[in-house]
Amino acid sequence: MDFPREGQSADTTMRKSAKNESTKHNSAKHNPAISFQPHLIVFYDALCPACVKDRDNYLRWAGQHANHIHWQDATAHQTLLAEYGVTLEQALLELYVYEIKSQHMLKEIPAYARLFQAIPKLRWLGWLISTPIIKPLLTKLYRYSVRRRLNKQGRLCKLPR
Repeated sequence: MDFPREGQSADTTMRKSAKNESTKHNSAKHNPAISFQPHLIVFYDALCPACVKDRDNYLRWAGQHANHIHWQDATAHQTLLAEYGVTLEQALLELYVYEIKSQHMLKEIPAYARLFQAIPKLRWLGWLISTPIIKPLLTKLYRYSVRRRLNKQGRLCKLPR
């Protein structure tokens, strides 16, 4: 992914980079019937084996819609995240999803809900985790599990509480 040049917004850079990556993906697939314009950019922790496994599962479940989701390693794109006021620490503690059309950055459970809505097989789950009863409970569980994982990996000591 390219970084913004002087006078260029991070949004423009994100769109160009995502489109370039998708074009590469398009060439590899050789299937012109499938659109490769990404709708979401997901920043995830690529140093987390479980996160990588989750990403691979989401891509598999998305099937032909996988090209609408562009995945970026948060640790490799700290400068770009900073353009949106997101630190590396925040990106490791919370999933961040940038919605290209609306130009909104979502985090935590709303980010997961939007990601799931982009995957036809998981749309129902996106709706479910957004409900007023489930969302607060899931938020607490998510925060606990992420901190526990980072602590086990020895990566939590540098992060703010």
